[in-house]
Amino acid sequence: MAAFLMDAERHALRIQRGLRFGADHPRAWQPSRGTRFVIRDPKPRRITVVPFEDRVVHHVLCAALLPDLERFSIHDSYACRVGGGQQRAIRRAQRFARGVPWALKADIAAFFATVPLENLFGRLERRGPDPEVFRWVRRCVLVVRPGPERRGLAIGTLLSQHLANFYLGSLDHYVKDTLGVKRYIRYMDDLLAFGERDELRELRERIRCFGRDELGLGLNAAGTRVMPTRDGVPFLGMRVYPGTVRVRPARWRRFTARVAELEADARAGRIDEAALAQRLSSVFAHLEHYDTGQLRRSWLQRRSAARGGRLERLQPRHPGRLLEEHPGQRAGRQPQQEAPVQAQRQPGVSGLQLSVGRQMGLRSDACRPDGPGSRTGLLCHSADPLSVLRPVGLGRGTEEPRPGGGGVAVVPGPLGKKGP
Repeated sequence: MAAFLMDAERHALRIQRGLRFGADHPRAWQPSRGTRFVIRDPKPRRITVVPFEDRVVHHVLCAALLPDLERFSIHDSYACRVGGGQQRAIRRAQRFARGVPWALKADIAAFFATVPLENLFGRLERRGPDPEVFRWVRRCVLVVRPGPERRGLAIGTLLSQHLANFYLGSLDHYVKDTLGVKRYIRYMDDLLAFGERDELRELRERIRCFGRDELGLGLNAAGTRVMPTRDGVPFLGMRVYPGTVRVRPARWRRFTARVAELEADARAGRIDEAALAQRLSSVFAHLEHYDTGQLRRSWLQRRSAARGGRLERLQPRHPGRLLEEHPGQRAGRQPQQEAPVQAQRQPGVSGLQLSVGRQMGLRSDACRPDGPGSRTGLLCHSADPLSVLRPVGLGRGTEEPRPGGGGVAVVPGPLGKKGP
């Protein structure tokens, strides 16, 4: 990637000339087969990584296909779409779970590896894309397909994701338009429907038959079942209840393993403090959307106690100043009327520590040397890379108050220096 970006204009012009020759021309741009490897988290998958140049071409092709693919998508398809994503899909599933007793959870068995490519190309061509774009899409897919047969999409490429999502659009329209199911959601090959038990059992068989006869796909028997919504519906690593969303044990284990991996990288010097803060922030931010506050706090408390309760403060790099933030309103509760907190300097406390306190749901004084954190063992150690979680104003002189945030934040950096 670095070599490409060092002379991006020249490489882009070369790719453009190669594409203009046409997919069947001998001087045309040549797609790469990529590199393949296997990951086993959470289950074995064969991943294909193509060169950066190929990824640029895939982005161009996806941008050209996107209008046709978007017109074919139903509202409640949430993968590979602007305005979609896992969080929106989970929240939509929670809304559907309210007021209905049963849910159907289904997923496709070995989805990417079993997509019949000729069937896919035929359905895509009927959507009316530009003929030259279609020929390039076909060529790129066939070059990186995982096996010698014309079956299967490579996992790991942007083009494969969009085409796989498009291929199941026919199933979406069958369920929504032909069968008239109102409460139906799909995120890639994970399907959810809500209703009465007998109706969902019949729907399961209809989906099974349609997938087999029309798409050449089968349902995963172990992952397809009808269940009561009050017990929670497993979906995208979470368990969705009508009133809340909780993290599943497997997702939590992957989360803690990822944190441990980042800590090890920081101790070995493979990543610096700023990179660690950014990566840990993204790891924790995903869990903030769901009912995980108590789980995160208890995990930090056990983790601190296991290290002997040694609470060493992370010193600020520069003199800091305090910004006052208004307490946020929790769901289902009225905001408390509190007097404004007088901003005062707290010696020996860094913005990094206070950010950790806010992240884990602690009070703003929990990071003071004499605050409740010093008694409960919830502060992070100086040798603990979690101390840099979500730094406040790292390398900046000012920090905008977080909307809905609470507590007091230290903003490192010299006074008077404006942030970006």
